[in-house]
Amino acid sequence: MELFQYQKNLFIGIAAFLILIVIYLQLLLRREKITLAIFDEKILSNILPQNVKNLRRTKDILFLIAVLFALLSSSGPQWGIEYKEKPAYLANVAIVVDTSLSMSAKDLKPSRLDNVKLSIKSLIENLNGYRISLMAFQDKAYLQCPLTDDIDAVSYFIDILTPNMLPYPGTNIADAIETASEYLNYYKGDNTVILFTDGEDHSGKIDEAIKKAKDLKIKFITVGIGTAQGELVYDEETKSYKKDKYGKTVITKLDESTLIKIAQQTQGKYIKYTNPEFVASEIKKSLNKTQNLKNSNKTETYHNRFQYFLIVAFILFLIEFIIMEEQTGNALKLGSFIFLFFFSVGPIFSQNIKSEFTAEKGNNFYKKQEYIKAKEYYEKAEKENPENDKIKFNLANSLYKNENYDKAIEKYSEIKNPRILSKALYNIGNSYYMKQDIKNAEEYYKKAILSDPTNSDAKFNLELLLKKKQASSKNQSKDNKKNENNNDNKDKNENQNNEQNEKQKKEEEKKEQQKKEKQKQAEQFLDMIKNQEKQNLKQLQSKPNNQGAIKNEFDW
Repeated sequence: MELFQYQKNLFIGIAAFLILIVIYLQLLLRREKITLAIFDEKILSNILPQNVKNLRRTKDILFLIAVLFALLSSSGPQWGIEYKEKPAYLANVAIVVDTSLSMSAKDLKPSRLDNVKLSIKSLIENLNGYRISLMAFQDKAYLQCPLTDDIDAVSYFIDILTPNMLPYPGTNIADAIETASEYLNYYKGDNTVILFTDGEDHSGKIDEAIKKAKDLKIKFITVGIGTAQGELVYDEETKSYKKDKYGKTVITKLDESTLIKIAQQTQGKYIKYTNPEFVASEIKKSLNKTQNLKNSNKTETYHNRFQYFLIVAFILFLIEFIIMEEQTGNALKLGSFIFLFFFSVGPIFSQNIKSEFTAEKGNNFYKKQEYIKAKEYYEKAEKENPENDKIKFNLANSLYKNENYDKAIEKYSEIKNPRILSKALYNIGNSYYMKQDIKNAEEYYKKAILSDPTNSDAKFNLELLLKKKQASSKNQSKDNKKNENNNDNKDKNENQNNEQNEKQKKEEEKKEQQKKEKQKQAEQFLDMIKNQEKQNLKQLQSKPNNQGAIKNEFDW
């Protein structure tokens, strides 16, 4: 085990320290000789008391020890063995990202490129056993990060990807395929290219590029970013929507056929984007992990401890500086206090400063309305300082802006600081309102007002909700009245219909009765005619026949 990482610095530092001690001793002896030559020993003891001499020696010793610790810190002290599984065989992965203007389309919120960046970060977090490189392409492809197993370096280059960042506008997928294939061909092992694009190609040379990739045995995993319906392309430079050479507004759509062809002909896989976690998991399944971890060995790593030596050196320098010759006891007490303060509070203080710097980066991205990046930095700041309610509040705001209302409510609910509690409750109400949960929104607006009666925003929103509620209740009552009127009219109509039916029934009964009476009269009339005829026959039989005809007259 090497206790110091930089052995050369250690030897140089020790040599310099020994030379410093020799020079110090010579100067000390020279000073004593000069002092004795000028003053008598009896007088000297009165002029320069023994406690002052001891104090000077203490200051000198503290200074020398501080220098020694500073030299040791520069030598990289390390101890504490840690064993890690390190693959002996590393496969190579080139991540190629389309940064053309079409990747700024917002058919995938907040934009296509932002979703790509989230997918890549989700992928590389647990991608052990691979060397990763990053390329960006438009009309030409450029290497952004060479092959490395340093995830932080790759993550840095992912963050700086922006739409239309390269000097060559357009989209040339063929050049991206050729550039990535030629680059990976220089490295041994399994080589895979992960291509993130919407599939729109302006080169017309896809088939030639695919043939070259097949000859070099490069496998392509293609990820389609976008929707079939498409979206308009907004150009930030011209502050207008992009138009083609005919003056028509451009609509960018996902071209899956091209990406499927690339994946199939290179023995790869096509993945349609849904969310970052899904894409990352599908890519991991496609990569040949078993071969990467087949030959592995344990390696020893040591923890760097230089910061402890540096802190001790700083504290010793500080104590040496503040010691006063007139008040030795007080100075030593003060120095001891500072020493203990730095060892107890220093780590916490430094952690708070670090979290503040990280949160400030998040604030800058939030002001630029880059809410995804802001969320990432706020999450880092919260991990560094989990008790800071201000960081939690800012993180919740970024979640709200990303339309992740459930997590925003959860994060706002963790805030206990009375200074921002009312604002947090107010924002919870806004989150519930965006989720169309009016009841909970109203409840949290009330809580915000109770927490801070001067919260005018909460009062305004609460009044607005109550007015809407009253308006809706009035509309409902009007509807109820209309329904009642309709029911009354319906009842009236029914009553009228019933009366008409009864009248018709009575009239029919009356007509039926009249019909029966007429029938009865007709029968009586026939009987009377028959009787009259019988009497006439009898008279004819009893009297002689007369000339002329007999008139039959009947009284009616």
